[in-house]
Amino acid sequence: MMSPAEHVVQPGDWFFSQTPLTISTLLGSCVAVTVWHPGLHCGGMCHYLLPRKSSGFNEMSIPNPRYGVDALELLFCKMSQEAPIKEYRAGIFGGATMFLGNQKVGESNGILAIRWIELHKLHVDYSDIGGVQGRKIKLDLNTGTVQTELMPSANLQGEGNGN
Repeated sequence: MMSPAEHVVQPGDWFFSQTPLTISTLLGSCVAVTVWHPGLHCGGMCHYLLPRKSSGFNEMSIPNPRYGVDALELLFCKMSQEAPIKEYRAGIFGGATMFLGNQKVGESNGILAIRWIELHKLHVDYSDIGGVQGRKIKLDLNTGTVQTELMPSANLQGEGNGN
């Protein structure tokens, strides 16, 4: 059951707040990036499904947070409105291999998050990416702490193995 002071970020969405609440999400091959400002006690999270749009998309289209490049840009814009980017603390989560033959999705999502954090010279307080298990994460905007709970392993299923 969700407490009144918890906001759930759905896949393909993002959220930023100055209210002292908890932000949570559930991840598999998707990646979530968390950001928190220790002085202002504000922060946010984005939860993206794929690193970028396919080449057929119109580059002038409205940003879609299902894609990492857009989700991270939306988060960046909001962060920069509140404080200098270098003052935030970051976390990277997810990017698991949930199905055989699908290893590249989680890996590509994680690489994008790492590159974005390096580009903006953010300090990483938490990192839990890769593996074969989903995760539930919770970011407490009052303290900046992140709780990670690994979900039970799913049997990896692939093409042509009879499963």
